[in-house]
Amino acid sequence: MSVHRTAIVGLALILGPIPAGADVVTDWNQTAIDAMKAVNVSGNPWTRTLVIMHVSMSDTVNAVEPRFGRFTPDKRFA
Repeated sequence: MSVHRTAIVGLALILGPIPAGADVVTDWNQTAIDAMKAVNVSGNPWTRTLVIMHVSMSDTVNAVEPRFGRFTPDKRFA
């Protein structure tokens, strides 16, 4: 995937309207899918982008209410 497409998808995810609702995960899924469709992303980058987004959401929720294990390490590897 080109640098330009990555930048466009990133900006679309960051700057897209985020409606307040009870099902934020579904809203983020739809936003990511719409952004990737807009730049014609297909195959593995699509899957990888959604996986990264879901891991980030999981770690964010777990940072507020630490009930589950983290996907990202607590410390950087030296």
